[in-house]
Amino acid sequence: MDTTKEYILMCSTTRIGTKTRLFAEVRDGDFFYIEDWKKVICWCNCGSFFEEIRGMIQECFIWLPRQDQLQEMVSLPNSEKIGIWFEKQFRFYEWAGKKYNKNELQNNWGTFKSMEQLWLAFVMKERFSKQWSGKEWVNA
Repeated sequence: MDTTKEYILMCSTTRIGTKTRLFAEVRDGDFFYIEDWKKVICWCNCGSFFEEIRGMIQECFIWLPRQDQLQEMVSLPNSEKIGIWFEKQFRFYEWAGKKYNKNELQNNWGTFKSMEQLWLAFVMKERFSKQWSGKEWVNA
């Protein structure tokens, strides 16, 4: 699981990060960066404690999606749509082999330092037509 400053910055500036994450859907095993504490936590269901801190989560927690969660965002893995799931996987690998932008010497595999960063960049491209500039998501 990527918990680097770079990945935290990438997640904090996405539409899928803190402000738009549906916190009713927080699941055991979700990772968050807590800005005030400068710490990464792994969420476990704490019952009523969650209700007490729900507002705080929306304000100062940054969701750090795992690779499987990022893959879910671009995949439809039910049996009726297995062909679409394979197509998305193929498109990811095809995209990953291309240069990230025309000024880059290396492809997407070499541009990002973790699979989470690579998959997040793919999700942002597929769903929002955004590209990582090194500081923020810009129109692709």
